[in-house]
Amino acid sequence: MVTRLKLNWVSQNLISSTIKDFHRKQLKFISLEEVSKHDTISDCWIILFDKVYDITDFIWRHPGGETILLEQAGQDATRAFHEAGHSQMLATNLQANLIGVLPPHQRLL
Repeated sequence: MVTRLKLNWVSQNLISSTIKDFHRKQLKFISLEEVSKHDTISDCWIILFDKVYDITDFIWRHPGGETILLEQAGQDATRAFHEAGHSQMLATNLQANLIGVLPPHQRLL
């Protein structure tokens, strides 16, 4: 079941920057199916607010441990990210791992 999230400032900032990043970085569309293929500790992608991130090199540095990230590997981690109350600093740091965006027809928000 798909539900709407009450968005905090960090969430709103990530969503509003999707279009800007798409044009500025010339990001490619990456499908849900493609993301789902990258679900291991040696090849880990997640989706946050319709953006696709390759977090393979970040897993071992995650303050909450690698297990929590691996639970979200290959899928949309927006709800878990939002519920954990991450800071703007983390959202900014993730920008280096941004590799694409979901196609418009696969976006939840």
